[in-house]
Amino acid sequence: MAECPICKGKLKVITKKESGDLAYIKCENQKTEKQGSNFVEVGKCKFKINFKTKYYQIDKVQMKNLLDGSEIEIKDGNLLKLDLENEMFTKIDFVDKYDEDDF
Repeated sequence: MAECPICKGKLKVITKKESGDLAYIKCENQKTEKQGSNFVEVGKCKFKINFKTKYYQIDKVQMKNLLDGSEIEIKDGNLLKLDLENEMFTKIDFVDKYDEDDF
């Protein structure tokens, strides 16, 4: 796959062990450890994007397009974008559901 947009490390696709479903894509330098009841980032890089959240579900092709800078149309016509300033590394542009004439 592509290289990490943060540190240029290799990206790895992680799947769920029980189902084989896509879970997330992460940088090889990203590492999380459980400390007490919390998970803490301890790696050199924090880059990780989920394939599925409560707001969207994307596949490998869409993830590649997202990493290449494309906007991905998701549920209800909303747009998913790569956002390296956001801690989730994505941004959703929500479309207006109402026309100005509706008010």
